Amino acid sequence: MRKVLGMAICLWGISMSVVGQSNSLIWNGSVRNYDKGRTGLNLVQPPAFSPDGKNVYIGAYDGFTWFTVNANTGQLTWEGTLVDGGNGGDGVSDGHAVIVSPDGKYVYMAAGYMENCVTVYERKAGTGEPVYKAIYRDGTQGISNMKYPYGCAMDKNGDFLYIVSKDYDGNSIVWFKVDKTTGLLTYAGKLVDDKDGVDGLKGAAQICLSPNGLHAYVAAFAENAVTWYDRNPNTGALTWKGMLTDGKNGVDGLEKVYWVEMHPSGKFLYTGAQDESAVAWFPIDGQGEPEYKGMVKDWDIVTGK
Repeated sequence: MRKVLGMAICLWGISMSVVGQSNSLIWNGSVRNYDKGRTGLNLVQPPAFSPDGKNVYIGAYDGFTWFTVNANTGQLTWEGTLVDGGNGGDGVSDGHAVIVSPDGKYVYMAAGYMENCVTVYERKAGTGEPVYKAIYRDGTQGISNMKYPYGCAMDKNGDFLYIVSKDYDGNSIVWFKVDKTTGLLTYAGKLVDDKDGVDGLKGAAQICLSPNGLHAYVAAFAENAVTWYDRNPNTGALTWKGMLTDGKNGVDGLEKVYWVEMHPSGKFLYTGAQDESAVAWFPIDGQGEPEYKGMVKDWDIVTGK
């Protein structure tokens, strides 16, 4: 019996894999830009699955694309691409982070330097088709420092949406209150690098939340650093708590760190660093603070403390 494992993202397409009986990876197919008239896969970003597993949504340089997923084989069927100024409304070009609300009703996409915005789509019941609903752009509705939004996260209840921006006029975390009935957003707050005691957000590229919703973690490639925050579940507000920087206090594996993700147990944090070709890991203490323990690097394994 084979199980769908997931998919890998390439610059111009998607590759799918399944797990066989021996737990080995088996290539299962690919979808490429311009094949059979398909578009919207140029410089694709990480996918977001709907909670029911029936659809996957992907932001890219040339559009916002969605697929249906065969539950038995994992095979993707291209359903459509939304383009800027066309069927996608606005805010589609240079799509980056995409996330689906926990109830599966809405899809949110952060679009980069060409747009500097977050766009809201309502997900059609049955088909999963995203329908443009609203846009929230830097410099409007009280929003600022959201230049080149690149990563996003949402708490498990779907109450707040967090956006990190990596441009030097951004270097921030911006968060929104979510109206779970309409899917619409209300600007709720921000933290900006080098302001009010905040540090380590230059080149902020990805954010994740702890499973209990009490902490947040950000990878910032221009700082070679991971920062962590306490989170108020009622207001969504973040409070800066500290940072770990490559080459300081024995920390390694964070040179040009772009990705950060937490183990489902909430006990471990993992990072991916582009220039160092390394994955580092950090146990999390009871206060949410990560401690460097080691890394896996191309051609080598380096252990920490």
